[in-house]
Amino acid sequence: MKAIALADHLTESELIEKIRHEKASSVRDRYRAILWLQQGKSRDEIAERLGVGCNTVCRWVKRYNSSGETGLHPQPGQGRKRTITPEKVEQIKGWVNSVEGVWTLNRMSIKLADEESISVTPQAIWYRLRESRWSWKTGRPTNPEVDKDAQEAFRKDGLSEAVEDGKGVIFADSMRYGLISNLWRNWGPVGERVSIPKQMEFDWGYLWAEIDALAGELNVWFLPEMKGVTLSRIVAKMPEKWGNNVALVWDNAKAHKFAAKRLPDGMSVISLPAYSPELNPVERFFQELRRNIANRLFSSLEELEMALAEAMEEYFQDPEKVRQLCAYPWILEQVQGTG
Repeated sequence: MKAIALADHLTESELIEKIRHEKASSVRDRYRAILWLQQGKSRDEIAERLGVGCNTVCRWVKRYNSSGETGLHPQPGQGRKRTITPEKVEQIKGWVNSVEGVWTLNRMSIKLADEESISVTPQAIWYRLRESRWSWKTGRPTNPEVDKDAQEAFRKDGLSEAVEDGKGVIFADSMRYGLISNLWRNWGPVGERVSIPKQMEFDWGYLWAEIDALAGELNVWFLPEMKGVTLSRIVAKMPEKWGNNVALVWDNAKAHKFAAKRLPDGMSVISLPAYSPELNPVERFFQELRRNIANRLFSSLEELEMALAEAMEEYFQDPEKVRQLCAYPWILEQVQGTG
């Protein structure tokens, strides 16, 4: 058999290094073929080792001789074209955003087949959505009466007046907790629903939380009730923690309005747009607390409060953890001019 002419673009040691560090197995095989040819092995022997045809080895060598190392790597435009193009991915996202209902992968696959004559597996759709940083997640309840324009305006400059006045920005809200079990997702065998005990006792309290998202600091109170008079006493103590030169960001709950009329001197209030709990990072903090006490039974409110206090301890000890959880990009952009 006639020997294959081989250009000397890479030395033997360089090829060995390329093989060692190359992640793509198909490219590693091409490097191996060139290395073995340099070491005197025949085309048939190399083809048998790699499980390819002799013509394939010759094609690799031809590309290597003409283009060097670049010829061993996939070139733009080679390979099978994707059925789900980036444009189709955006179209699928449009369906999810505009059409009500649960959009499973099967539903997307069926709609593509029926309306676009595109036959793809649900798994293929999953890969494309993951590439564009979408994932399957539990949705956030949103009131249909919410004013999205007002929300967007708040994200842009809702805090600007307080910042311009040199005030600190403190977000605050309350969470009701009780002995009725907080059920959460859990792992279990495929095809079986996980059995989680649920306690039904109508006994509850309130957790009041104040958060400086920029500094990563928080202050909390356990309260027996959430009334204006009670909250006014809490607000009166806020300067001990935050000073007087702060703006308090909360919603328009009845107790909040009552307490807002009795603020200490120097403090002001910024009201969130109606039906917009997602704009208050305290809600994100509460979500983590609920997750920590989920799927558990408590014999008393005191035991539940101890569990909540234990869950909060890591946030008191690690301000950066609070920042990562609560310092939304739009908050940073307004408070310190960065996103």
